[in-house]
Amino acid sequence: MRCSVSPDPEALAKAIARARLNVRQAEAIAQDRAATAGIGRKVTRARPARTPIRSRSKKRLSDALGLVVTIAHRGKGGELKIRYKTLEQLDSVIRRIERANRIGRAAKVGLE
Repeated sequence: MRCSVSPDPEALAKAIARARLNVRQAEAIAQDRAATAGIGRKVTRARPARTPIRSRSKKRLSDALGLVVTIAHRGKGGELKIRYKTLEQLDSVIRRIERANRIGRAAKVGLE
């Protein structure tokens, strides 16, 4: 559902048709009216403060993988994003995780 910018959208539509405006011109008028009316402003969320621990963790992961890493803490958990450009980079990350998992299991078996 679209928000009407004009108090009388039918009159605005007729005026646009009468003036034979193209779509881009009509959009420009709508944007001007929206800006004047204060409609359509983007709401920006405040970025969460970076903690030293999160910054260090992000740098350690980024340095270890050689890729861009993003960490978003949410409550008790969070989200980790690893940005890759090629499938080879993705495959490398998967191999590293699998190798670490094998080493962890082998160490656990040795402790039992």
